[in-house]
Amino acid sequence: MAFTASPEGHVEQIGTTAGGEMAADIAALGPVFSSCAVGRDMATPQGLRSYEDELVRTVWTRGPTVPHVMDLSIDLPGRSLPVRVYRPDVTGGEELPAIIWFHGGGLLMGGLESDDMVCRAIAKAVHCVIYNVDYRLAPEHPYPAAHDDAMLACRAIMNDPPGGPVDRSRIVIAGYSGGGCISAAACHAAVSEGWGQPVGQILLVPLIDFTAHYSAAKRSEADARNSSIYVNSYFQDPATDRADPRISPLWADDFSKLPPTFILTGELDPRRTEAEVYARHLQSAGVPVQIAMAFGMPHLFLHLSDKVANAKVALDRTIVALRHLLA
Repeated sequence: MAFTASPEGHVEQIGTTAGGEMAADIAALGPVFSSCAVGRDMATPQGLRSYEDELVRTVWTRGPTVPHVMDLSIDLPGRSLPVRVYRPDVTGGEELPAIIWFHGGGLLMGGLESDDMVCRAIAKAVHCVIYNVDYRLAPEHPYPAAHDDAMLACRAIMNDPPGGPVDRSRIVIAGYSGGGCISAAACHAAVSEGWGQPVGQILLVPLIDFTAHYSAAKRSEADARNSSIYVNSYFQDPATDRADPRISPLWADDFSKLPPTFILTGELDPRRTEAEVYARHLQSAGVPVQIAMAFGMPHLFLHLSDKVANAKVALDRTIVALRHLLA
């Protein structure tokens, strides 16, 4: 199966048309999300983490059974980094392709449990190994901690994959939301510095630009308030240049060495435009790109694939892209 690039400027529209409004099945979950926020201070990192923990426990889709799920660690200079490894083969002896995965959470929240269901679904459907990396989070670990962890984790896994044999010629780097930023930055570093050559990158509703140049005008007051919590927690030094391409991959000078890329956005995501601009930069540099937009979807929705029809379509479309990249 070949990864066939979309025509330049074309965005594949997937799911049932919602007419520019939130899809009814995800809108109906509003009271559920609200109930998970009750009693939590959503203006603090602790409150946001507690809220997400409740979502993971009570709302997110449960992932399928995967034969081997191992909580291991990657040895880094002076410390170790937790990683959950998913292997779909029963014997653990097959040299499978792999995905290095960076979870969502705005670099403030999330962990091994938050994207567990997505990793399980992909590992089983694509028949690949997934490394779900538990990188350091703000505000305890401000910039460049998450970016450094992503680059060090990719380098370590590409050189010496833990948890069983891997086909190192077929590795994809993937990231969800905030994890999309650090995964894209790590992919840039791998190809530009010459220490890795992933066969593809998967960016799911990515935060690809911390300058907010393309997304600021589309944010509601609540979006802007929430975004400031994440951004100010991670970028604690006001002198940090958020347009530095090591921070915001959208502003890189050279995209030509990057591997084939699949990008998923939600129709109602205020970060959608920056992802589409990133896709155009890649296409202009000659990189094969597929970009898909799920109708009626807000920023985060993949975790709801058993409850929201277009989330299921989006997850299935991501799986198809991965199968092509890892073929």
